[in-house]
Amino acid sequence: MIKFVYDNTLFDILYSDMQLQFPENELKSVIQFKKLIKNPNYQIINCYSDEKNIGYLFGYIDDYLLVDYFAVFKQFQSMGFGTKVLNALFERYSYLKGCLFEVEKIDNSNIKTKKRQEFYKRLGCVDSGINYLYPAPEPFSMDLLYYPLLFKAPQKESIIHFINTYFKVIHSDIPSIENILQEIH
Repeated sequence: MIKFVYDNTLFDILYSDMQLQFPENELKSVIQFKKLIKNPNYQIINCYSDEKNIGYLFGYIDDYLLVDYFAVFKQFQSMGFGTKVLNALFERYSYLKGCLFEVEKIDNSNIKTKKRQEFYKRLGCVDSGINYLYPAPEPFSMDLLYYPLLFKAPQKESIIHFINTYFKVIHSDIPSIENILQEIH
């Protein structure tokens, strides 16, 4: 059984792991995270199985849950924990409209990108139908995948409204955020 613990005190350990598991251009700075942690909608969720911390989620929760970062620690990978964690997450937040994942586009020169896409799609995620840019100083295109909770199909206008709120809270440090938002449709 998966247990979620909402705890910011392990941030330094999690951030060290994030530096190993996420592309540098997708990783926020420690300063950015320290600001985000103060926002009650931004959650750090430690994931436990049999009292062992097996991974973590960072996410923004409002009408939707946008998973900002999700990882299973290396020693627990390929054991089914990723699926178990996300299924428990979907059950825990079943009252929300849906769950969103920013996922790298498939790059044929990087097999990990294809595996990530396949993982989320096996769980029941679908393309949101939104042309999505990851908000960074140099924005780049990503896929925005949708997992249905209350809304069985992606509601494009509702998701874009959520993204506008999310970006202005989470990515307020990016000077071109308004320009990036105009490109998302």
